[in-house]
Amino acid sequence: MINKILFFDNWLLLQANSLVGHSFWADKIILYLSVGVVYLAPLVLIGLWFYSRYAKQPALQLLFSALLSWQVFNRIIAKFIWYRERPFINAKIEIKELFFHRPDHSFPSDHMTFFTALTVASFLAGYRKLGWFFLTTGFVVGVSRVVIGVHYPLDIVGGIVTGVLGALIIYWLRAPLKRWVYEPLIKFARKVHLA
Repeated sequence: MINKILFFDNWLLLQANSLVGHSFWADKIILYLSVGVVYLAPLVLIGLWFYSRYAKQPALQLLFSALLSWQVFNRIIAKFIWYRERPFINAKIEIKELFFHRPDHSFPSDHMTFFTALTVASFLAGYRKLGWFFLTTGFVVGVSRVVIGVHYPLDIVGGIVTGVLGALIIYWLRAPLKRWVYEPLIKFARKVHLA
């Protein structure tokens, strides 16, 4: 069963990656979507922080959801559960590369984890428009990173799972986090004129 899933995963990757290499401008667009669009997320979080005095705690909730999922869960999975190399390192499949990517872990996708955590945390915090923005942006980034060959489709699925898990845990811990983390950080930020 696992071999069939991995075979299908490889097949989907090759189908997606076959879209690159035909047009210079199409390749540039897909490269921008997979790499450049990611930088919108921190800008949006900074905007949310300064949006109003009531948005500071939700901004921290989104940030902590993303950091727990991306920097804790993904590192644990890659180090102790399943270290999966990037597709372009796999000698059994031929990938058309659009740019050089550091040969680190592929599963789960850090980008997809990050955007999924932001999406779920936004909806849980009551910021539906922001949630839809992160959902749409994350989908575009996730698909484009499979197309350019830096992730398998299963990496994207893994990123969705870890992102949802991280956002739910931060949401469940919102009361103690508010008291012991969010409020002290917001008070400190106000003292140094960053809030």
